[in-house]
Amino acid sequence: YNFCNDTLSSVYLAAVKDRLYCDEVDSPRRRRTQTALYRIADQLSRLLAPILCHTADEAYRSLTGDDEGCVHLLEVLPKSGVRVSEAWSVATDARDAGLLALEASKAQGIENPLDAGVTLPDAKGVLAQLDTTDLADLLGVSEVTLDASIEKPAVHDLRDRPRCERS
Repeated sequence: YNFCNDTLSSVYLAAVKDRLYCDEVDSPRRRRTQTALYRIADQLSRLLAPILCHTADEAYRSLTGDDEGCVHLLEVLPKSGVRVSEAWSVATDARDAGLLALEASKAQGIENPLDAGVTLPDAKGVLAQLDTTDLADLLGVSEVTLDASIEKPAVHDLRDRPRCERS
């Protein structure tokens, strides 16, 4: 429950929803996101099968389109061998700090996060390993820049610019 509600829904799905709605149908970024979501749903149905037997089986059949298949006859998927970049743990901490800065920016009249840009501190250059577009998606803002010389996130008012394509 915590993974689905706290991690998946409030962080990952919130970050990727715009690429599913706004990116071109066959864009590589949208297709990567769809693949990740498929794999997550597949693995969740397998993991939940012993606990929510009927729901997991129904979810698996709906996901795969296989009316004859049964999730209970499958093995839990093996580890993929893909390693998570250590930069993502730094990114999640930066996200938390950035969201606090965005909340404070409401006093300046920036109600919609898509009217904002955020500059994140990156003294060690760890966030530079990630795509700033992904960081913007993670924060739900129009743009993210990195600055090694600052200590706290800075919010920039972008209301005078045309909104990003997600708007």
